[in-house]
Parts: sequence; structure tokens; C-alpha cells
Amino acid sequence: MDAKSGFQWKGYCDTTVDEVLSGSGTVQTKTMQMEDKLRELLVQPVSVEVVFHRAKELNISERTVNIAKKNIVALSVKLGNQWYWQLPESRM
Repeated sequence: MDAKSGFQWKGYCDTTVDEVLSGSGTVQTKTMQMEDKLRELLVQPVSVEVVFHRAKELNISERTVNIAKKNIVALSVKLGNQWYWQLPESRM
């Protein structure tokens, strides 16, 4: 950022310039975005491959996905040869 060019958006943000400049609105980090997506996805157990495929579509790194998983306390469950993630309240 400098005086000539101002600032640039970097990453996902649904806040408008006016909201940022006025101090209103919220800024959603990639981790927060993935936490929200995991809460949506994990209403039932979902395979890890599906989770990472969806994250890739959202341009979210595997590291960020794993941080988001930890933050929302999602569980890993292995059925056969397949790993699934689920929220504690959506037990298989």
C-alpha cells in the first residue's frame, strides 16, 4: 500500500469499500470462510476428498482447511478405507 495506489483487495471479502472506510461491515478471512463452509457441508459426514475438492474450488489451501476443521472441532472418522469429517453432533 502506498499513497499513489491506495490499497487492493487480497483474497475473499464480501465487504464493500464504503463499509471498510466507514468502519462498518465485517471482513471474513479465508479461515472464517472455510469454517462457515464446513458447518454447511458437515451437516452429515462428508468424505475428506469432497471437503478438499470444495476448498480448492474456493481457492482455499489445505493448511487453512485443517485450521478451520480444528477451530470448529470437526471429527475424523474412518469407515473402511475412506476418511470422513463430521461435526460432533452429526455422529454416524
